[in-house]
Amino acid sequence: PTFKEVVEELFVRGLVKAVFATETLALGINMPARSVVLEKLVKWNGEQHADITPGEYTQLTGRAGRRGIDVEGHAVVLWQRAMSPEHLAGLAGTRTYPLRSSFRPSYNMAVNLVQQFGRHRSRELLETSFAQFHADRSVVG
Repeated sequence: PTFKEVVEELFVRGLVKAVFATETLALGINMPARSVVLEKLVKWNGEQHADITPGEYTQLTGRAGRRGIDVEGHAVVLWQRAMSPEHLAGLAGTRTYPLRSSFRPSYNMAVNLVQQFGRHRSRELLETSFAQFHADRSVVG
């Protein structure tokens, strides 16, 4: 863990420009990068080499783009003869995790918001929540 923490700190400070990592390391680190490169789209599952799932692809490429710094991130997959562009597009385009809000407004919360921010700003805050976005989207279709 100490080595991992040192690498993370050096990377965040910009003293390390590139980190080459296994999937196991990539899943356990918090190092936002502008670009992420995937060498292969297969991994060892304990019995055989198998294609990564859309969820694993999302997890690995989701590190591309530094929050608050980059407008976008880049994920690069190294080309291999056996690679199908359609397969890659399927991995990148599949939404694997349904997003649902856990936000549950209560009367107590509403009173506290109004007391802290006033009626107008409290309404704005609630209307711009992901829960409200999700509710509006389900009404519209």
